Amino acid sequence: MINIKTHGKRQENLFNYLAVIVLALSFFVLGMFRAFEMGNGRNLVAAGSSAFSSYWSYVVFMAALSWAIFELVLRLYYFFVSFSIYTFTIPKKYAFGVFRVVYALRNLIIAGISFLLFIQPLFFLYLPAITLVIDFLVFVCAFLIIKKKYLNVLLAPFAWKAFLRPFVIYETLIIAFQLGGLL
Repeated sequence: MINIKTHGKRQENLFNYLAVIVLALSFFVLGMFRAFEMGNGRNLVAAGSSAFSSYWSYVVFMAALSWAIFELVLRLYYFFVSFSIYTFTIPKKYAFGVFRVVYALRNLIIAGISFLLFIQPLFFLYLPAITLVIDFLVFVCAFLIIKKKYLNVLLAPFAWKAFLRPFVIYETLIIAFQLGGLL
C-alpha cells in the first residue's frame, strides 16, 4: 500500500514538473511574437548589441515577465476561488497543474494565430476578441478536467460559479486595459 501511494505521488509530482516546463516553453514561443510586436528590442541594437542577440534576449525577457505575471495571477485567482466552500475538494497542486497545462495550450494557440498576422495583418484588429474567446474555452476545459476528477454532479454548478467569478473580473480588467490602450 505504501508503494501505491508513493507511485501516485511520484506521478503527481512528474505531472506538475512537466506542466511547469510546458508552460515555460509556451511563454517562450509566445514571447517570440511579443518581441516582434514590441519592436524587436531596437533600443538594445542601438546600444551596440547585434540584432540577433537583442531579439532573443527580448524574447527571454518577455517570456519570463509573462510567466511571472501568470503565476501571480494564478495564485490570486486560486486565493479568491478558495473562499468558496464548494471548491474544498480540489487540491491546490492539481488545480495549478491543470491551469498551467491548459494555459500552455492557450499560449500556443495564441502564438499560432499571432504569427498569422505576418500573412494577414488585418487579424490584428480581431486578436483581442479571439484571445477572449480562446481564454474562455481554455478556462472551460480546465474546469471540466478538474470537475471530472474532483467534483460530483451536486457540487459542480456551485464550483463553476466560484471558478467563473474571478475569471470574469480578470477578463473585464484585461478588456478595460486593452481598450484604454487603444483610445
